[in-house]
This record gives sequence, structure tokens and C-alpha cells, in this order.
Amino acid sequence: MQCASKKSHMPSSTVRYFQQRREGGAPPPLPPQEENKEAQEVDANIFAIPLSTLEDVASYATGDPAICTKCNGIFNSNSKDSVKKEEAGIFWSCEFCGEKNKLTIEEAAFPAVNPITYILQAAPEAPAATVSATEDKKIEDAVSVLFCLDVSGSMDATTSVSKKMKYANNDHVITRLEALKIAIDSQIEKMAKETPNMKVGFVTFESAIELIGDGTYPPKKFSGADLSEFHSLVEKTLNDHEKFMSQPVGKTKSALLEKLAGINTGGGTALGPGLVVAAALASKGAPGSRVIICTDGMANEGMGSISGDLNTTKLFYNQVGEYAQQHGIIVSIISLVSSECRLDLLSPIANLTSGDIVRIDPTKLSTDFSAFISEKIIATAVNVKVKLHKVLQYRRVLPEFLSEDKSVYTLKVGNVTRDTQVTFEYCMKPISQLALMADVDLAVQKKFPFQAQIEYKSLDGKKCVKVITQFQEFTEKIEESKQGVNMNVVQTHSLRSAAEIAQRGNYEESSRSIEQYAQLASNPTEKKKFKNATVPFQKAVMRQKQTGSNAQCDEMTIQMNKAMQQRQIPEQEIEESLPPSPQVTVQQNPSSSTVKYGRFAQQPVMQQVDEVEQKPEEKTQKKTCLIFQI
Repeated sequence: MQCASKKSHMPSSTVRYFQQRREGGAPPPLPPQEENKEAQEVDANIFAIPLSTLEDVASYATGDPAICTKCNGIFNSNSKDSVKKEEAGIFWSCEFCGEKNKLTIEEAAFPAVNPITYILQAAPEAPAATVSATEDKKIEDAVSVLFCLDVSGSMDATTSVSKKMKYANNDHVITRLEALKIAIDSQIEKMAKETPNMKVGFVTFESAIELIGDGTYPPKKFSGADLSEFHSLVEKTLNDHEKFMSQPVGKTKSALLEKLAGINTGGGTALGPGLVVAAALASKGAPGSRVIICTDGMANEGMGSISGDLNTTKLFYNQVGEYAQQHGIIVSIISLVSSECRLDLLSPIANLTSGDIVRIDPTKLSTDFSAFISEKIIATAVNVKVKLHKVLQYRRVLPEFLSEDKSVYTLKVGNVTRDTQVTFEYCMKPISQLALMADVDLAVQKKFPFQAQIEYKSLDGKKCVKVITQFQEFTEKIEESKQGVNMNVVQTHSLRSAAEIAQRGNYEESSRSIEQYAQLASNPTEKKKFKNATVPFQKAVMRQKQTGSNAQCDEMTIQMNKAMQQRQIPEQEIEESLPPSPQVTVQQNPSSSTVKYGRFAQQPVMQQVDEVEQKPEEKTQKKTCLIFQI
């Protein structure tokens, strides 16, 4: 775990209260929380947990973990100082809640390393994909890649080109479908050469669904009632899986390219059913199999159609996302520039499966497919529980994700890649609650533990829990807590925080919250880098506000996905995904009163984010990030 600052902040009023309590006499009066200005000031109480730690196989433990009977904290290598031998046995005073627990493990079996991983269930003797988590090549070979292609009539729209291109019927124009064929052609050639044992298949959708698979078996069509029954469509697809995905791409390249050349456009856009068929096929591959959706329009037929009840549509795409997540499938969505696809309805699928959402110029597709296929899942079925000391609580998180005392946060993460990380934000509990803790003295105690308990399934099928425990020092001097702040951690968290605010339609608050976090930068260079990294999101937020629509536009959805997943893309791709627009100035009504958001006091602000430019040397590395907004 990595904290954004070397020392976290606790309010000086809290320390003063405990200092007065130590002096004896009558307990001091509790200060009113709403008058505490420190509660409104930005601090760097943010932790990050890189989930790449799940790849570390050197820290496996034997036996089961010792768990606190009161708070479920796990005995760890830092707990040794809290162990006492008594006549009745060996006891451990939990460093999180103070509960006295009798240990049933011998001293020789105490955890010696941190982090440490416990195996909850051994791998099956014959896992479906028969892979080893330490053998990347075998994992890659067992993965399936399904291209789910829109072949509706709108894919005949043309773009001018300087010369005749492969698959094009005209010298100086190319259709969207022809551009898509060129991109897939080059990708299949590459996969046949570099990963010849990987399985690759096609699913196309228009008014009907065509299951082409690896090209070695006659295509199968689904239409009519088939497009309206999720479970039936999955079952019918799986019944024929072995026929349609029987050979690796090294053997099926010619058949795939022949089928690709013969794909033609049709009628409407049954995107939802096409996605179901592709996900069902991919579910038979190893964890990390992929579905890549390429579309230029809105779903208008079958399951997931926007022409029906939108609540039903949203539930459907969530259902598909959960199905893909359960089977370790990454689903990425490519939308073609100059088209509006209601990506906000599709976004749960990408968010649940660690997938991307992008908008791309059809003529530049060839350079972008590799990025979607190269990213590898390192674990599935990931659930993260982060435990705080009893004096701490999470900030700004929905109560259903918290324990009763707000000190434990639990989140279902699903698939994770090497770049996935989790961040969370915390603070001291109100003095009114701290005052009731007789065994706590914050005038003296300035270091507190944090513990991440990460349950997951490894790629070879083991069910494990990884335990990471770390102590963090606190200070009542807020300026001291802001020294040496890691702005990468702050940037990751601030974008996720802003995305959640924007999801509620509070676009000005969303931009303002980013500006608040920018105050943690210690110098102009850091502040500029922070602004450069966040400006694409702010542009999209303000343009969404300009539309005046309740429906989230595709630009906003793309930036929201990147903020949720923290996926950085090249600047030129950002500029291509955003249509040109004049500089936008957003000004809060000067006559309006100050509005409080969380602990931030929002003052009237004026921003002109288009003036911030990002230099090539300041590009940030692509990251996948799931952030606990607290």
C-alpha cells in the first residue's frame, strides 16, 4: 500500500481534546464539527493499493489465517508486538479494535512476511483452461478473442482517402466496414504470427446475428425470438462452441480472412444479442479472453435496444457485464467517430470487466486493436476489503459498502490487470465518537494500521486471500501532512471522485473538486502536470453541460470510463475523440452562496481549461484503476 503523503492528517482540535482529557478533571466540551475549518481543508489522506501484488507467488502461507473474533482483522507479521503468553495460552490484542484473541497457532507458524497469501481452496485437478499462473505463454495461448462487429446499414458511410485501400471498392473513399476489415485483417496476421495458439472468432450483428467463429464451420444465424432471450441465446451458443471455436488462429488464419472478406452490411443494429453470443463464446476461453465490440450506432433491435424501456436496457447490459466478469472476460468497446452510440448504456460492461471505451477515426483503426488485445488479466473474482483502525472512517462513500462503524469498506472488483490499483480516502471519526473510546489517547498515539484483505481466484483456479498490513503516521499539522505528496496517487483518486460527482449530473462540482485536489501540488510544475492530466476529463464535463441533455453523451462516457479505470490514452487520440469546439469558460453565479461538497467549501470559481496544454514529454503511463470514492 502507498499513502499519498508521508504523514496523514488528523484535526488539531481532536488532539487538543485528548490533551485536555489527559490533564484530568471534568471532560472538556465537545467542539462543534461544523465550525471546524480543518474539516473543510483539503488533505492527502489517500491510500493506493496496486493489485499487481496478486502476481507475487513467493509469499504463500501454510494453514489458515488467525482472525479477530470482534472485527475480523487478520493476524499478521506486524501483530507480534501485541502477543502475550499467559497460563491459558497465547493471546493477541487486535491492533484494529483492541479485542483479546486466543491464538491456536504455534509461534513458529506466525506470519513472517508482509504481504502474505493464504490458499482458501486448491486449484481444480483439471481446470477448464489448463494453464499455470506462472506461464504467461500458456495463458496467452488459451485465451480467446471475439470480434463482435456491427454490420448494420450505417456501416456503409464513407470517408475520403488518398489512395485505394485493401477491401475498398472505390479508389478515393472507404466505408466504415471496409476500414474495420483492414484493421482486423492486420491484427489477425499479427496474432497468427505472434500467438498462433490463440483462438480468434467473429460474431456479426445487424437485424440478425451471424455466428462465424473461427471460420472453419458454416455460419449460424440467430433472429426473431432468439434475440429476446438471454439465457436461451447463451445456451444455444454454448451448444455449438466446439464447432465454431475448434482451432487456433495459426491454423484458421486463411479461413478467417476469407470470411472477413465476405462480410457485408445489412439492416438494423441488434448489438445486445450480438454481444451475448460473443461473450458466451469467449466464456470457454481462459481467464483474460476478450470481446471487442466495434459499432457506429445505437442498438435498436432485440435485447438492449434503446427503443424500449431504458431501465430494462440498463439492467440487460449490467447482466451481460456480470456474466463476462464471472468468466474473466474483458469487454472493450470501439465507437467510430461521427457517430453517437449511447455509450453510457454500454459503459457498465467495460467498467465491470476492466475494458476500454474509445472513439476512433475509422481510417486509423489498424493502429489501435493491439492495445485491446495485449492487456492481460492476472486474477478474477477479486473482492477487496480494506480495514481501518477503529478511530478512522471512510469519507464520502455509500453506506451499503461500509460496515456499521464506517471502518471497513468492501467492494467487488472482478477482473484485474497488472495496472489495476485501488485507492481510498479516510479521516478521523468525529470527536463525539472518539470521546467514547476509553482505550484511545490521540494525544499520544499517532500511528495507526490499515489492512487490505484481497480475495481472488488465480489463473490456475486457486481461491486465495492476500493480506497487506501497513501502519501510517499521523500529524495534527496540516502543512506537514502536505509535504512530499505523491500527486500520481492524488490524480488517480481525484479523477474517480470527479467522475462519481459527474454521474449525478453535478458537472460544475465535478470540475471544482479536481481544482481542490490540485491544491495538494507543492510547486507550479506539479500543479501543471496535474492539470494536464485532468483537462480532457474537464473538457468532456463542460461539453456535457453544454448539451443540456439528461442523457450522457459519448464523449462524457469515454472520459468517465477512463476516470473509473484510470486508462490514459495518447494525446492525439484524445483530440481525435473530441470534436473541435471554442474555448469554454464556466463561471458560477457570483451572487450564489457558498455550497459545501463533502469537506470542501466551494467558492465561486472561473476556469478556462482549454488553455492548459499537455506537452509530449508529460504523457502519463496507461493505468487501470478502480478507486474507492470515500
